[in-house]
Amino acid sequence: MRKEEKKKMNLDMKIFITIATLIAIGLTILIVYMAKPDDIASVGKNKIDNDEFKFYYTQALQPYIQSRTQLTEDIISYLKQLALEQAVQMEVLLNEAKESGFEADENESNEQWNLLEERIRENADENGITAEEFSKNYFGVGLKKAEKIIKNSIIAQNYFQEKSKEITFSEEDLIKLYEENRGIFDNAVIRHILFKVPEDADESVVEEKKKLADDILLKVNNGEDFAQLAKEHSEDTGSKDNGGMYEIRRNGQMVKEFEDWTFSHEAGDTGIVKTEIGFHVMKLDSINNTFEALRDNVQEAYQIGEYQKILNELMQAPKYKLEIKPGFENFE
Repeated sequence: MRKEEKKKMNLDMKIFITIATLIAIGLTILIVYMAKPDDIASVGKNKIDNDEFKFYYTQALQPYIQSRTQLTEDIISYLKQLALEQAVQMEVLLNEAKESGFEADENESNEQWNLLEERIRENADENGITAEEFSKNYFGVGLKKAEKIIKNSIIAQNYFQEKSKEITFSEEDLIKLYEENRGIFDNAVIRHILFKVPEDADESVVEEKKKLADDILLKVNNGEDFAQLAKEHSEDTGSKDNGGMYEIRRNGQMVKEFEDWTFSHEAGDTGIVKTEIGFHVMKLDSINNTFEALRDNVQEAYQIGEYQKILNELMQAPKYKLEIKPGFENFE
């Protein structure tokens, strides 16, 4: 149903790790990547040691492991560069926070770590290993080191967010950003019931599928429960058990006719769409596709994006001169 997602501009901060992502730990146990205990790099007066780098590398590697992507030399090189960038950004943010007198909320970081540690221990038990083993497999480092890095990431993220909110803007700045990136901002909750039509189907089959779609649309418009109808009739295995629902953006995520119908209708509208897959009985639950409805999101994205530019320049400043150590090349 979904097409391969296109690459799009990332307006969110490249801060490498968010607690929301970490708390959503799955059961997949990753490979432990061993490396020599050399420092990886220095960032001004600070250093990036092997454990810290291993943590970021393991996080960058995770999607490739879960998708069973073959790790080529090019991919490994890219992941190492990404992990290095993330580690450097962390060091710069932490140093800037310290120099500015930024006061970290220890209660918040402790609370978030305790929640994460609880999930780690639960997953470790389910997999028949210790929490320490799970941490090394999933984060690349032991629990104590993971706790330190993650708490630091919370401080860095909070500092980033505080500085982002100081960025000034005009209404024209926000409108321009929105108009140039509506595929990122516009979103909708759409439900559908699919009746597949084979590519080489006879006209009689097409007519039969269309009649089925018409009959279901009539039931929908008469007030029958859409979720139950989807469960009973939809041929989209990816959505039939959740009421036929998709949360989508205007970015080519869905086939064109499906997306076009969604973003040209209003909440509550129903109808039928014909695509290369078949007939879709549609119902639009909600839609946000105007600047006015999305202004707060656009403002946040603008401020984050502008502060990221400032941070990128700061990372090039002489005080944060990056020196690569032998440990980077030796890392395996």
